[in-house]
Amino acid sequence: MPILGLREFDTGTGKLRELDIKAGLKKIESMGFIRTMRSGDTGIGFTLETLLGLRETNVRGRQDFTYDGKPVELKSQRKATTSMITLFTMEPHKIQFNDRKMIETYGYVNSYKRKGLKVTLTTRAFVPQGLKLRIDAGHAKLAIADRNGYEPWYWTMSDLKPKIERLLLVFADSKGTGKEEEFHYNEAYLLVELQTERFFSMFDEGVLVVDLRMHVRKNNTVRNHGTAFRIRGLEKLMDCYDGREKLL
Repeated sequence: MPILGLREFDTGTGKLRELDIKAGLKKIESMGFIRTMRSGDTGIGFTLETLLGLRETNVRGRQDFTYDGKPVELKSQRKATTSMITLFTMEPHKIQFNDRKMIETYGYVNSYKRKGLKVTLTTRAFVPQGLKLRIDAGHAKLAIADRNGYEPWYWTMSDLKPKIERLLLVFADSKGTGKEEEFHYNEAYLLVELQTERFFSMFDEGVLVVDLRMHVRKNNTVRNHGTAFRIRGLEKLMDCYDGREKLL
């Protein structure tokens, strides 16, 4: 059951309602270990969101709630994890190249004998499909570039910033596995004042990557699982912000 009541969107304005996140987190911490409400990697986030009365959303530019009147994005992580974590998914601006053309131009035939494009991109080197990330700091832009210098897809910092401008990181101890996994949410930080240069530097350091996850189905339609921004540990984001408030 949600401990703060169900949060709804204001259907008239599209605004998020205010959440007393300090009180909510302290109450959740006092509950000790809590059984997961969903098995698998996403269980930690789904369980926390459910306890807070939040709904899952991957809407472009949509945050999770407001705190002190300002939108906040919520992310959670098991303290002991060494896995890559999805920070958010966001489709880029697609210049002339839609999903199908990207697959036809840069894709490959996978083990299911269907054309696909599932690759992890960094700024460091081209993948075998001839793609990499390119940062244009002067124009605050992150692009996917090929070996000829063409940039079929890109994001601007104006696209990315709303999802991470104010970020709440919640960390939990965990025990058990699968449906029996339990979480004790006991550490949390609110990060504000994002610094663009530091954020972009995390791509050059290999901490942040972009995953393309597309393939052509048997019926010849394209399935895109969402272009994902993934990170090697949420705690590394703390260096990208000038402001930090410890909530737990």
